[in-house]
Amino acid sequence: MENSDVFPRPPGATPGAAAEGGLGAGAASPSAAPPRSVSRRTLLLGGLGAVVAVGVPTALAVLSESAPESVVLAGHTDSIYSVAFSPDGATLATGGNDTVRLWDVADREVITARTHDIDWVHSMAFSPDGATLASVNRNTVRLWDVTGRETVTPLTTLTGYTGYTGHVRSVAFSPDGTILAVGGDDRTAKLRDVTDRENVVTLATLTGHTGGVTEVAFSPDGKTLATSSLDDTVRLWDVAGRETIATLTGHTGSVGSVAFSPDGTTLATGGGENDYTVRLWPGLKD
Repeated sequence: MENSDVFPRPPGATPGAAAEGGLGAGAASPSAAPPRSVSRRTLLLGGLGAVVAVGVPTALAVLSESAPESVVLAGHTDSIYSVAFSPDGATLATGGNDTVRLWDVADREVITARTHDIDWVHSMAFSPDGATLASVNRNTVRLWDVTGRETVTPLTTLTGYTGYTGHVRSVAFSPDGTILAVGGDDRTAKLRDVTDRENVVTLATLTGHTGGVTEVAFSPDGKTLATSSLDDTVRLWDVAGRETIATLTGHTGSVGSVAFSPDGTTLATGGGENDYTVRLWPGLKD
């Protein structure tokens, strides 16, 4: 059952690629709370309501035995759809209808913000080495050099997505950082060789889903790619062989999310419209 409106889109939005450009300082830093050390017990929360007058905050919830204490990162002025930590946990990327922002997690301050030609950024992912950020803006995928943080520069805008009937939905780097998987409304998952960030090569287009691909995720060893879809199924793909290993059925509606456990033995999937269940698929390895 395909329904591209399962996922939020801004009022009046129509598919279209945004213009290229680099990330640059373009927004004032919000008032910062006193610096705090960052532990691994941190939960990231993104605001989904558009409150233009006062801004839409992102909250860091520091987990403890009692109720979590949140630290508000103010600055966004519209809905926030995607948040991602860098692998070292020092940088937070946030994206939505207004800007893409990089934040210093320890100081709770914005480092830089992209304020032009960006709207509805709904998926982001850092490369495993933290040097590259991939962002999805409607039917455009961009790679950004974030090694300097304050001087973030565009590497490339990936082509091959303008023919989508709809939008790109999800991006994920392989554990070794050499492959970028991209899933979208054209019902495919594309594998792109990003070894040379400025000369990206298409490795394969994985076909088989009969509905839009909502999320892509690599197994920890990088050998398997999982894709969830509006066709009510999840597919597992052999990355090297570029073929379907298994089709997982059981959800009674669209499947909106997918994730591997750290040891790669269990897959978690989240149901979308008309399903509303979470399923675990154990025993993925011998």
